[in-house]
Amino acid sequence: MDLALKSSRRVDFDFLFHKLRFADRTEISATRFADAFGYNLLDLLELAHVDPAHSANLRQSPQLQHFMEATLKVMSSASLLLADADDAISWFKTHHMHEFGGKTPEQLVSSGRQRELIKQLSDDFAIPPPMDQALNAHP
Repeated sequence: MDLALKSSRRVDFDFLFHKLRFADRTEISATRFADAFGYNLLDLLELAHVDPAHSANLRQSPQLQHFMEATLKVMSSASLLLADADDAISWFKTHHMHEFGGKTPEQLVSSGRQRELIKQLSDDFAIPPPMDQALNAHP
């Protein structure tokens, strides 16, 4: 992997994770997530493989919740490589990883390969996996 460690501090994805949740709920707000990551809602639904025709209650969409949580897991794992949240979002959407055939982290998470990506980050940079229990709610 051709990334170098950019910062000795971690981007605080735990804070972001809790900010994106509904008050007193475990679900992530799709609207807040889309705003934070610069997605329009239809693109977010497409990445999560959710049919917009069946998206009346996004809070209860398992596929959408899984995609958003997996995104935060990956970004939390990569946080030592990234200077700030904007850098992390840019990396997630645009960094082509030769270890995965040139796919971006976003494409890998969308295809369900977040575990492989987190393992690759851990192997390459000795980055521990995310430890926050909330981030480990789904496989």
